[in-house]
Amino acid sequence: MFNIGLYLEKFKKVGEKRNVFEHTVSEVFKNIASVDINPSSIKIFKGEMTVSAPPMAHSIIFMKREQIISELKEKLPNISIDRIRCC
Repeated sequence: MFNIGLYLEKFKKVGEKRNVFEHTVSEVFKNIASVDINPSSIKIFKGEMTVSAPPMAHSIIFMKREQIISELKEKLPNISIDRIRCC
């Protein structure tokens, strides 16, 4: 007989991985750039990270983008990030 609980368990793990990723990225921004980023405002597509942040944070993120990218590559080796874009 089909156990729906086991089937739904795999979707729970995907959500947990996403939460860990978002929390790690938010933590890196806070430690390096001293900017609080809402974890839900982070999107990654084809190596480009798009961050929704206040205008004051854009310049800080821009100045420290190399440090942020290197720290993210160190903490999240499975994720490829080449660029950070603020909007």
